[in-house]
Amino acid sequence: LYTGILLGIAFGREHYGSGALYGIAAVSGMVELQAIALSTAQMVEGGRIVSGDGLRVILVALVASLCFKFAVIMMSGGR
Repeated sequence: LYTGILLGIAFGREHYGSGALYGIAAVSGMVELQAIALSTAQMVEGGRIVSGDGLRVILVALVASLCFKFAVIMMSGGR
């Protein structure tokens, strides 16, 4: 999954610019928050994105993860 997220980030940045990171973060945050956080942290450390953008990407992934989990809880509540 981590490799897939790295490939998705590289493809998205190449073809759609840095704005694609937010969409990738939202999708991957619903599945695996740690992978997008780790790959974003490595991109910040390597100088490929600035730290402010990295923080926003991780926050988008976190919010997507929380919303997805809340939706699952709401749909399965009472069962």
